[in-house]
Amino acid sequence: MLTNKKLIGVRDPYGIRPLVLGKLKKSYVLASETCALDIIGATFVREIENGEIVVITNDGCRKY
Repeated sequence: MLTNKKLIGVRDPYGIRPLVLGKLKKSYVLASETCALDIIGATFVREIENGEIVVITNDGCRKY
């Protein structure tokens, strides 16, 4: 989900749908596969864990 101030990513509790976190210059990006990061020139940071929520703001990236 994208709002004016944050990007929120949620991975399902069973991990059926993949979600990865990447970095593009000074920004974070979310994608369903690492190959999507390669296409835009982003660097892979980590895989989002099953059931994890990631909130990205101007202050950084937090996980819940």
